[in-house]
Amino acid sequence: MGGVDPAGSGHGLSRLLFKNRRRRLVLVVWIIILLAIVPMAALSSQYINYSSSGNGVSGSQSQQAQNLLAQGHPQNSTLFAVVANSSAQYPTPQAFCSQAQSFAAALAQKNYSHYDYTGSICSSEATLLNEIYGSHQSTIVAAHSSFVNYSAEVYAFPQKFYAAWGNQRYTYAGINTTYTKVGGPYSNYTAAFKANLLQNYSTSVAPLSQVNTAIFWSAPPSIPSSGEVSIIVLVSQLQNYTSTYDLETSIGLLLNPAGPIVIAPSVVASFLLPGNGGWNYVLDNGWTDIPFPFEDLFTALRTQYVSPDGTTQILLVIFNVPDSYRGSDNTYPAQIATPGVRNLATEYFGPSAGITGSGAISYDTQALTSSSDFLFALTFVFLAIAVLITLRSWVAPLLTILFVLIGTLFGDVAIFTTGLLFGPVDYLVTYTLEAVTLGIVTDYLVFLLYRYREEVHQGVDPQLAIERATDTAGFAVLTSAIIVAVGLGVLSFIPGLPSWGPVLFIAVMLIGICEATLLPVLTSYIGPRIFLKKARTPARRSPSKPPGSTASPTSPSADAIS
Repeated sequence: MGGVDPAGSGHGLSRLLFKNRRRRLVLVVWIIILLAIVPMAALSSQYINYSSSGNGVSGSQSQQAQNLLAQGHPQNSTLFAVVANSSAQYPTPQAFCSQAQSFAAALAQKNYSHYDYTGSICSSEATLLNEIYGSHQSTIVAAHSSFVNYSAEVYAFPQKFYAAWGNQRYTYAGINTTYTKVGGPYSNYTAAFKANLLQNYSTSVAPLSQVNTAIFWSAPPSIPSSGEVSIIVLVSQLQNYTSTYDLETSIGLLLNPAGPIVIAPSVVASFLLPGNGGWNYVLDNGWTDIPFPFEDLFTALRTQYVSPDGTTQILLVIFNVPDSYRGSDNTYPAQIATPGVRNLATEYFGPSAGITGSGAISYDTQALTSSSDFLFALTFVFLAIAVLITLRSWVAPLLTILFVLIGTLFGDVAIFTTGLLFGPVDYLVTYTLEAVTLGIVTDYLVFLLYRYREEVHQGVDPQLAIERATDTAGFAVLTSAIIVAVGLGVLSFIPGLPSWGPVLFIAVMLIGICEATLLPVLTSYIGPRIFLKKARTPARRSPSKPPGSTASPTSPSADAIS
C-alpha cells in the first residue's frame, strides 16, 4: 500500500482522461465543441430582454392584467422626452408647439430604424382637430368662396350708395337722387333696398344704421342663396363686411347652425390655410386654446402630456415595434436611437430636457457597464496576481485568462439555450453571470493546479502528479460545480427571476466540466514548467520516506483549499 503507483494507473476521472493516451482525444473533442458553440454564443444577444415591463411576477394578478392589456392594446417601444420648465423657455404655447414640430421633423430626417412618429400635446390636439373637422375642410373652403361672392353682392351697391348719399346730406329727398346717380346694376335687391330706406327713413336715426337696416330686410328675400345671405346680414354690416373674423364666423354658422359640432372662427381660419388644418390651429393658437365645445375632451388629453402646473411636458418618440423586437443585426431600435434622440432634445429644448424609457434605461445601463470595464479589468488583474502568488507560476494567470474566455463563451451559450427553450432572458442576469464566471473559473483553476503543484513538490512523477490532482481536486471541482449550479438554479422558482436559474445552472455546469477535464489535459502537456523553478523543486525528505509518498500533513490539500 505504501508503494508508488505507476503513471496511467489512476482511478476515476484520471483514468477516463489519461488511460491509453486519451488526452489528445480529449483535447481534440474540446476544440471541436468550442468551435461548434461559437455560432450559438453569437446569437445569444437576440434572446436578451431589455424591457423592464417584462419583469413582473409570473402568475400574479398584476402580470395577468398586463398580459391581457398587451394582447388587446400592444404597446410599441417608446422613448419619453421630458421637457422641464417648458413654460419658462417658451413664453407662448404657440412657441412650444412650433419647437415640438421642428423636433419631430428632425427626428424623421434621422431615419432611425423602425421610428414611427413623435407624439406631444400639440400633435395630439392637432390630430384630434383633424378627426373632428378634417372631413369638413373641403366644405369650409367652398363656403369661404361662396361667402366672399355673396358678401360682395350684398354690400357692393349699398356701399356706393352710402358714400354718394353723404353728398346729399343724408336727406329723404336725396335717396332717390343718389339712387339714380349711383346707377346700376339695378335689380330686385337694389329696388327693395331703396324702398325699405324710403319707408323707414327717420332724421333721428343715424344714416349708417338706416342703410344697414335696409340691407338686413331687403337682401335675404331678394338674393337667392342657401342661407348664406341671411347669415351675412346677421353677422356683418356695411362698415365691417370685409372682416376676416366675421367671414369665418359666418362660415361656422352656415355649416353647423344648431348642430352638435360648432366650428369656431379660429378653426375655420386654420382649415382655410394650406397644409394640415390641425397643426395650423395649434401653431396659430397654441395648445392652451380650446375650441368650443370640446373643453372636457382636450383637458383629458392634456393630462397625458402636461404636468398639472403646466411647467413640464412629455413628448413620446414612438417606434413601430415592441421592446422585445430585435432586427436582423440583433439591434434594439429604441436603445440604438437613444443618444441621437438625446442630442436632438437638448438642441431643441435645452439641457433640462431628459430622455427615459426602456430603451434609454438599457442604453444607460450598457454605458455604465462599459464605463466599469476598467474596474472589471482591475479586478481581473488582482485575481491574476493572486493566482501568480498562490501557485508561484507565470503560466497559471495565462491559463486563467483562457478559461475566463471559455467561461464567457459558455455563459453566452447558456443565454442562447435558455432563450430558445424558455423565452427571453432578463438582461440583469448577464451581470451576475460575469461575476460568477470570473469567480468560479479562478477558484476551480486554483483548486486543481495547487494540488498538482503539491504533488510535484513532493517529488511525484509529473504524469502521476496530474492524475492524482485530477482524481482529487478535479473530482472536487465537479462536485462543487454541481452544488453551485443546483443552488443557483433554484433562482428559477423566485418570482420575477424565471430566466436566472437556467442560465446560471447551464453556465456553471459547463465551466465545471471543462475545468475538470480540459485543464488537466493542458497541464499534462505543459508539465511542471507551469510553475517557477523553486515551486517545482522536490522538497527534501527523510531517508524513511520514499519518493512518491503522500504529502506531508502540514501541506495544504485540495480539501483544505475547498
